Amino acid sequence: MLNKLENIYLAALRVLILILATLALAVGAFAFVRSTDFLMDALGLSQPRPPEGSTLQEYITQKRATSVRQERTTATSGETANLPASAVAKAIAKYINAHHKLEVVAAKVEVGLQKLRDEVSVGEQAAYDTSLLKLVQELSTSKGKPLSVEQIEELIAWHHESFDSDAENLRVERAMKASEGKTNLTAGTIALAGFIGLIFFFIMVKIERNLRFSHRSASGEERDGNNAIF
Repeated sequence: MLNKLENIYLAALRVLILILATLALAVGAFAFVRSTDFLMDALGLSQPRPPEGSTLQEYITQKRATSVRQERTTATSGETANLPASAVAKAIAKYINAHHKLEVVAAKVEVGLQKLRDEVSVGEQAAYDTSLLKLVQELSTSKGKPLSVEQIEELIAWHHESFDSDAENLRVERAMKASEGKTNLTAGTIALAGFIGLIFFFIMVKIERNLRFSHRSASGEERDGNNAIF
């Protein structure tokens, strides 16, 4: 009776271990999949989105300056890569001189732009140059009522604030993504370790069960041999 009960317990334990091992494997696989983005970022296999400032159209929409109509042009990567403040300053001075008949010196504009640029972290300055140049190109190709000098200054300051806000949001997003990725990676590692431990436990239970059967079979054969006449 006790042997049968013991066999039932061992069989139930084997089933329980298989269920727990399957769950551990599923949880580990799910956690590792969830941490894929974190691993790709950590290994440098993915390119994170650089921060961007708002566009001229967004500025106009916000300020309700509907009299200015945009005709956007897309700059090539070669034109927008790592451009200094001087390129933007020249474009702004050219725009002001053309629309307001003023003699604005690009070098003077560059001083103000450079101060704003210096407030941006070194790793984000290239993205800032690209975003600001794109904004000025939109301004240069826009049609309708030209922006005043005061509006241009406000536009540049507004772009700077929107870029800084987007950069901060990206930093927070990346930090949260990294934290979530580390948590998923840790959970996946623990689940995988648990799966391996359960598999070893399952093997040990199976060995124990087989040894018990072998021992009982050998004992039964020994008793039969002792009871044999010949």
